[in-house]
Amino acid sequence: MNHLTIRLYAIAFVLALFVGSGCSAKKNLAPEEIEPIQSLMIMPVEIMVEGSNDRTAEESGQLTEGQSVLHSLLAEYFQSKKAVTLIMENQRESHGDEFDRSRMQSSLALGRSLEIDAVLIVTLQQYKEREGTEYSIISPASVTFDYKLVLVQTGQTLCSGVFHETQKPVLDNVFEFFQRAKRGLKWVTAEILLREGLQQKIETCQYLNQLP
Repeated sequence: MNHLTIRLYAIAFVLALFVGSGCSAKKNLAPEEIEPIQSLMIMPVEIMVEGSNDRTAEESGQLTEGQSVLHSLLAEYFQSKKAVTLIMENQRESHGDEFDRSRMQSSLALGRSLEIDAVLIVTLQQYKEREGTEYSIISPASVTFDYKLVLVQTGQTLCSGVFHETQKPVLDNVFEFFQRAKRGLKWVTAEILLREGLQQKIETCQYLNQLP
């Protein structure tokens, strides 16, 4: 057997090992390949830490109010879903060491301990109430939040997104006319903006829509 033949055999052997290991390796599934989740844990809504030192007392107070409102809206939206576990802020202590880590790590650890399929993590970035009335405005309502739905066993993100809106006059942007026209000519509250944004984001995530 000459040197060329030996080299060809060696190359073929290495390729066989590579292909074999590639086929047996765990595949990182695309979202559409993942089975619908059967259980969900919703973590307490948190306020974005970045920029906290620059907030006024009024801004911090409004964010705290918005945090409570958003958590209540999540509870309301999923109240008919038996597969949903809502973790309240005051329940953190009862779970001990699970929260002595980063937010993501603690969420996944708690999800595994409760044998939950996925966790929903929501962060409130802005909650500014309108100044004025329904028909006479000084400053409009403005809200921003982001969310992430994560598979507990793998840490893979199934859905994520950001909602931001500062209400503008109905005729300010023709492309958003019909969306704004649903509210009429009224200037809405921050809670209404938050409710609309939450519904919009949940409706665009197939895993949240398919919950039993």
